[in-house]
Amino acid sequence: MTPFPAAMAAVRRVRAAGHRVVYLSNMPGPFADELEEVVAPVFDGGVYSGRVGHAKPEPGIFWEAERLLDLDPATLLFVDDTERNVTAARELGWPARLVAGPVACAELLGGCSPATAG
Repeated sequence: MTPFPAAMAAVRRVRAAGHRVVYLSNMPGPFADELEEVVAPVFDGGVYSGRVGHAKPEPGIFWEAERLLDLDPATLLFVDDTERNVTAARELGWPARLVAGPVACAELLGGCSPATAG
């Protein structure tokens, strides 16, 4: 079973529209290994805090994501359900949106266009 089926379906639609979708998670390494088998194939890559030694909202996890995933903050949209993570991303120059959870994320991504996602 895939967690958050509505959000995962939205991610698939965004990818099918030609956008790259990656994740940035505060999950510890051992849990990440389990979840990665289910969730990671839906995405184009991602970063787990337990693997890089930094967690959101620390700047280090954003920098590691830029480095490991070859991200250009000018071309992306960071989406998170925690205000302090969105604030941290914005302080580093990442365009960011606060969502209330998986359903709100799916709604945001479902309305995604090339002008609003990267």
